[in-house]
Amino acid sequence: MQSDLPKQQLPTPLAFPDKDLAIVRHFTDAATKTRPDLVVTIALSRVERGHPIPAGALPVVVIIDDCRRVLTTNDVMTYVTDMRSIISSISGRIHLETVRLTDHWKMTRDKDPAHLDFLRNSIVYFDTGFLGAAQILLAQGRLRPSMESTGVHYANAQRAFKSSTIRLMQAAVDLYWAAIDAAHAAILHHGGTAPAPAHVAETLREMFVKHRKLEKEYPQIMERLFLVYKDVTHGTLTELRGEAYDALYKETVKFVERMRKLIAKNA
Repeated sequence: MQSDLPKQQLPTPLAFPDKDLAIVRHFTDAATKTRPDLVVTIALSRVERGHPIPAGALPVVVIIDDCRRVLTTNDVMTYVTDMRSIISSISGRIHLETVRLTDHWKMTRDKDPAHLDFLRNSIVYFDTGFLGAAQILLAQGRLRPSMESTGVHYANAQRAFKSSTIRLMQAAVDLYWAAIDAAHAAILHHGGTAPAPAHVAETLREMFVKHRKLEKEYPQIMERLFLVYKDVTHGTLTELRGEAYDALYKETVKFVERMRKLIAKNA
């Protein structure tokens, strides 16, 4: 059954000349055909893993399986002989390093700097799922600490910060609507018609302030809330500090309570 799920993207490796890539491809075909029981990964990388790389060499890393089988001295010697024979028949430029699978996982788990650099900057020619999985985990920032995980966490912090700003501005909009609903309730209770939000402050002045039923500060609070609402919804206000929100909150609480008293007075 074929899956339509998208594949995870591996890190973009360093570039090599086509002729170098062809040499390593030839080596990979021969090595996997000769030792399919042992070779689990073959990759090309410019990263020095504790040993200097000769000028012009093609640094190839082969990971061999020492998990599902116990490697004897004879197994290792036979493998070394086979690889030497393949290299001599293809190109002396191949600089081979062999890593045991258990060592690969240990270095990955311990976040060995040279090994993480190898994961970032290698071209995988053959893999049964071990190196590619580690590369994806590293790219996702799930191997910590690493440059990738640092970047993921910092990006998360930026998103959370932006989200907090947006929520604070939305809270200010909610305060505006709380005041609008309270004002509409008072206007309707006193026989008026609920006006459009932009005209609520003026309606309060005409119905209540002129007749000394309401202090003039309350239409002013309504106007301030309306301006904040308009600036947020039109995108001209992109940040609202906590102190400014606190001031709006206190004014809204005061406004809503005053509307309640205005309603209760003639209940």
